Amino acid sequence: MSLPSFNEHDGHAKLSPLTGPSKPAPSVVSWLSRVTDGRDRSSLRVLDLGCGKGGTVAWLLEQGFDAYGMDVRAEYVDNGRAYLGADRLAVLDRGSYPYPDDHFDIVISNQVFEHVADLGELAREVARTTKPGGLGLHIFPARWVFTEPHMHTPIVHWLPKGGIRRLGIKLALGAGWAAPYFVERTLDERTEIFSQYSDNETFYRAPRLIRRVLEAAGLSVDFTEASRDRLLSKLGTRRRLPGPVDRVAVWAYRNTRMMCLTTVKV
Repeated sequence: MSLPSFNEHDGHAKLSPLTGPSKPAPSVVSWLSRVTDGRDRSSLRVLDLGCGKGGTVAWLLEQGFDAYGMDVRAEYVDNGRAYLGADRLAVLDRGSYPYPDDHFDIVISNQVFEHVADLGELAREVARTTKPGGLGLHIFPARWVFTEPHMHTPIVHWLPKGGIRRLGIKLALGAGWAAPYFVERTLDERTEIFSQYSDNETFYRAPRLIRRVLEAAGLSVDFTEASRDRLLSKLGTRRRLPGPVDRVAVWAYRNTRMMCLTTVKV
């Protein structure tokens, strides 16, 4: 008997039809407002990379942007096309993105980088399809986040892929330290489902490697400002922390919680 993929778990929101816009996190809304202040939004072409069924695309359109989305999973995209229309969402099969050079003013993504096996290919295609001077905002879990945010398992993503990680996942599942997905299946079956996902669909990287790959593609990178925005939003304040505290807090947040980076195509 074949096992389902991890992404087929019950309650996965991307597996149901899109019924309306999904507002991004406050830090994303704030960043978009800041970088587009005084500009005609209808003239700004935005790509939501890894858009799922397109909730953020719908919100961007509602805000006046010329917005598009792309995802590798056709079933997600299909769930958004009835609401948004076929021209707003695209499926990435492999290789080049289905857009021309210098096409987008802004590219955003949320929880995408940690699922991309070939980060260099992503960086090159984002750079190719972004206009010179175009901007990017990318948010994804930090390498050293304590609990893996998709499987809800503590520290197993720190372990080497393969047998050691599989054992960690099995122990976490057996102890109840994991997402309550596929609970009707045996422990061995759940271990297989979670392990296949962890090995084949998660890729946590050091910031210095991410910077090197993006800069090699022609994208300048800043980790600090977007991470600070996100942290202050979580703290419920706009006031920057005192100098040394700010530097330590922002560093800790982007390395142990959520990596937030901005790019400019040079």
